[in-house]
Amino acid sequence: KNLIARLQLSKGMKILVTGAGAGNDLPYIAKQLGKGGVIYAQDIAKQMLLAGVERCSSELDALGVDVYFSASDATNLPFGDNVFDAAYHFGGLNLFPDIRKGISEMNRVVKSGGRIVISDEGAAPWLKQTEYGKMLINNNPLYLYDAPLDLLPETASSVNLSWEVGNCFYVIDY
Repeated sequence: KNLIARLQLSKGMKILVTGAGAGNDLPYIAKQLGKGGVIYAQDIAKQMLLAGVERCSSELDALGVDVYFSASDATNLPFGDNVFDAAYHFGGLNLFPDIRKGISEMNRVVKSGGRIVISDEGAAPWLKQTEYGKMLINNNPLYLYDAPLDLLPETASSVNLSWEVGNCFYVIDY
């Protein structure tokens, strides 16, 4: 809920969710959009999207939100420029073959002045050399990733960076 609040959504907006997976975040987004809202849920894994359809469709329909599922590559989105009011991504960005291109694509499809929220594994810098941080990284090497601030487009403004979930996930919003 905290991450979704950073999107600053209002009723009836159109949002892109990249790496939507099984749709865990879709109901929370739909509640913010309300009737007339539109969600495009994208993931490269068709089976994950099908799980999302099965899991969330009735709840999203009840909220009056239109949801479209797109099995596609987030580094080459099948949408025109300036289509969405916001874009959201939680988890999986670190695994993109080209993280800069993935972020650039989200930026491309969001209207000027729209919001983008990106989050993934990446332990806070002050934790990485602690015993706790070393245990985390040993169990999941993705915690070694740094927040990709240097990969944001030059047009990104009002950028915020924080760490959530025990300081193990970076969150970038702009």
